[in-house]
Amino acid sequence: MLCPNCNTECQESWTFCPGCSKPLPKPEVIQPPSPSTPSTLDNHPPYNYGAITGKFIWMKWILLVVFILVIPGFFMFQSWNTSQKEQAVIAQARTYLSEGYNENLDLTKTSWGRIDEAKTILTALSPQSSVKKDADVLLQEIAEREIGKNIGEALLNIASKDPTDRDISKLRNAKSLLTWIDPKSRYYQQSQVALPRLNEVLDGLLIARVRQNIADSEFGLAGANLVDISSNGKYEDSRTQLRDQIIARDDAIKRVTNHKARLDYAEGLEKIFLDQGMDVYVSTSGSQNEYLRLKYILWSRPLVLKAANDGGILDKARDLGFKTVVFDTGYGTWRYDL
Repeated sequence: MLCPNCNTECQESWTFCPGCSKPLPKPEVIQPPSPSTPSTLDNHPPYNYGAITGKFIWMKWILLVVFILVIPGFFMFQSWNTSQKEQAVIAQARTYLSEGYNENLDLTKTSWGRIDEAKTILTALSPQSSVKKDADVLLQEIAEREIGKNIGEALLNIASKDPTDRDISKLRNAKSLLTWIDPKSRYYQQSQVALPRLNEVLDGLLIARVRQNIADSEFGLAGANLVDISSNGKYEDSRTQLRDQIIARDDAIKRVTNHKARLDYAEGLEKIFLDQGMDVYVSTSGSQNEYLRLKYILWSRPLVLKAANDGGILDKARDLGFKTVVFDTGYGTWRYDL
């Protein structure tokens, strides 16, 4: 230790300083703390873990309340917003219908573009939409108005004085639609008035077309158009005459076709026999070449049976319209009537 008076280094056990002879201070003895004396750390108050836990519980409750109220509220707002949009769609569709519709079936005053727009936005609605019933009612109304449109177009075609302005395909379509109109439709009575007039005009056009088809040898088209002509109508006599004419022309064509086919078959059959080393002369006779004669001096009963049946001559001749097949030796014959 150092002397506090002269700074001479002294030992702790000395009582006086050797440099200045003054007494030295006694060294301070540090006593260990008593077991009963609380330490500095022990003087701090203990942590209140219960209070901290309580704060966390309150935070959880607040979050739970937010989740319960805010999230459903968001979805409710979305649903409300969607409902408002769907209600706007219904209102817009009603506006389009009111702008596009003409009660008197005057097509020049009816804006079908607006009606089509209404149909488009209504069909785009979800099947789970809250306004689905309203949409179905409006779509049914649009369907009714389309029926009215069909009747109006049919009436325009019927009223046309120039036949070239009458589109047969449109008249056919109108006839199909008018035929199947629901009796509950408000246009049902109008359709029943328009339908007979439409049939009469359409039948007249079809009669003219069938005659032209026959003149052009288009018998398939003639038959198809003839089927569409109403039976027991104004043109029933013309329809019957044209049907008989088509059948007669068709039969004539078949006869000419079969006539040539029979000639070709006789020529080909003779060649087959010659290739087999048999000098068979094959010929046809009759006004339609309906008789087939096979002349061969070496015909015998077994050979005739073999050629007629196993060779398939009789079956083929029958298919081509031959009436009779004769196997001739020059001095005897075997005759098969088909």
